[in-house]
Amino acid sequence: MEFLKNPLLHLCMVALLAACTRTDETEAFRLTRQAADQGDAEAQHILGRMYYSGDGIAQDLAEAVRWCRKAAEQGHAEAQCQLGSMYDLGYGVRWDEAEAVRWFLLAAEQGVAQAQYRLWSMYASGRGVPKDAAEALRWLRLAAEQGYYLAQGALGNMYYKGEGVLKNMVEAYAWFNIAAAQSDLSQRLGNLMLQLEKTMTAAQITKAQRRSRDYWKRYVVPSVEMSNQ
Repeated sequence: MEFLKNPLLHLCMVALLAACTRTDETEAFRLTRQAADQGDAEAQHILGRMYYSGDGIAQDLAEAVRWCRKAAEQGHAEAQCQLGSMYDLGYGVRWDEAEAVRWFLLAAEQGVAQAQYRLWSMYASGRGVPKDAAEALRWLRLAAEQGYYLAQGALGNMYYKGEGVLKNMVEAYAWFNIAAAQSDLSQRLGNLMLQLEKTMTAAQITKAQRRSRDYWKRYVVPSVEMSNQ
């Protein structure tokens, strides 16, 4: 992991983990701040998240933005995504959808699935960027293929409704199925799948279930393995 290259940041992470089991969060914050002041992008991102959530310190959205920006400007992908979210919501900064898109793009180009998913929403609705259905679909598919279940559910819904793609019940079923298996959306997606089955032939259902298994192996298993490394 990247933080292991920085001994001070390693101590910071140890302190953060320790804070999960004891009340002394002051040391975790001190070490994180020390590494952040030395310019470590990962520590700056962690500090930004701490200020954002109020984890161990008083919540301060302006400070969250300041530290996330420092990390984002160093190319830290997750910080870029978080900064984009703050601009999109107007948290700690003046609401600016165009600026949100700029940061989401930087993160998405580095492979952050959440940023890719957020770009789908921006391009689909024309928020902060000219409306572009093809570009919206491209980013949504990239996020879905990385195992991001919200994107998988949204992609399934597009195939279900025929929005931006040709209506395809087999594709809709397959994407709904793998999204439902990973999330708290299982009941809602399960109900949609039951509705789908009523309109599908037995052969289509068999094909959709086979495709679900294929998509699970291709798009979910690799993302789980990567997150466990």
